Amino acid sequence: MAPGRYLLAPAARGLTTRPRFRGRANRMAANRAAVTGAAASRERARAIRARVRAVLAPIFGACLLASCVAVGVPADRGATPPGARTSVAPSPALDVVTAPAGERPQRELDRLAAFPDQPGAVLRRAWLLQETGAWGEARTLVNGLLFDGESDSPDVEALARYVRARGYEHEGDNERAARDRDDALALVRSPALRARLVAEGAGGRTGAPPTRDRMAVGTPTVLPRSAWKAAQARVGNMNRMGRIQRVTVHHSATVVRSTSTATSIAAIRGIQRHHQQQNGWGDIGYHYLIDPAGRVWTGRGIEWQGAHAGDPSRNRANVGICLLGSFVPDEQGAPPPAQLAALEALLVSLCVEHRLEPSGILTHKELKDTACPGPYVQAAVEAMRSRLNGQFLAQSPEE
Repeated sequence: MAPGRYLLAPAARGLTTRPRFRGRANRMAANRAAVTGAAASRERARAIRARVRAVLAPIFGACLLASCVAVGVPADRGATPPGARTSVAPSPALDVVTAPAGERPQRELDRLAAFPDQPGAVLRRAWLLQETGAWGEARTLVNGLLFDGESDSPDVEALARYVRARGYEHEGDNERAARDRDDALALVRSPALRARLVAEGAGGRTGAPPTRDRMAVGTPTVLPRSAWKAAQARVGNMNRMGRIQRVTVHHSATVVRSTSTATSIAAIRGIQRHHQQQNGWGDIGYHYLIDPAGRVWTGRGIEWQGAHAGDPSRNRANVGICLLGSFVPDEQGAPPPAQLAALEALLVSLCVEHRLEPSGILTHKELKDTACPGPYVQAAVEAMRSRLNGQFLAQSPEE
């Protein structure tokens, strides 16, 4: 082996050996990088947590407030009526709906607006609107519940009529107010509301003398829309009625002989379905329907112009009454006596309520070229018109 061979540099000898301690230096550098990276990660995590807190803090605060409201913890110290601060709709009970308005009724109105389909919330809103002087808006709410609502509770309808009667009374229309209270008394099951109605004189109109304001045939009981499970009206496709000037009598032109309630309901729902789905109308076209047993059913709300006389000009200011059945010789023939008696009672009631002369009672045939309502009903209406005209003439103008 030549002297000095190992004195040569490793590269000169073709070797690739690492310098001494190089592995330790690399490990130290890696440790320093890891420490630096961990610190940066912690800093990034702190920044992310701060951003998350900033976003979620308002949400958690709102949830906490809602939970306090739900368990009855006051969110502030403002005076509010019982049940005003609640995360659920109020019940349609007399004491809840008619509770004092408190110092800030608008705040409660805003909260109740979140429950547009709940009868308790609708009636409470109507009561508060009356308290704040918005009588017209209150009546619109109540009418929507009465004519377009889905509730089938007699107590809900009774309470709605009680609230509406208050509005009529405020406007000086004591006749309509008394009628709504009487109707409410006939429907109500709640002892509290019944006691309130009796205390305010409901039921006092029964047995009134037969004057022009109360004919001898009396006022018929009219079943509400809820009794036949009416589909909701599409009021965007309907026009307001305005002052009523006439009444038109029709027949349904479909054979209905049975006097059962179920048959009548099925017939009325079938008419509404045809009018809404086939004809594209907002609701059933008639305002009242009378079945073979003499039951009178509410159809379209009386505040909406009907769709029954042939065109908008004939429908204007015109109440539509439909007798269920097809009263032509080759089908049913003449209507049952109970059906005709109910028709006459309803015609008298409408004439009294809307100050109509008997000449304003018409049949469909008298408005356009049609066989409706058939010769039997045509003759019956002409006889009724004559009798009513005689009763009106028998009354002195002072009455």
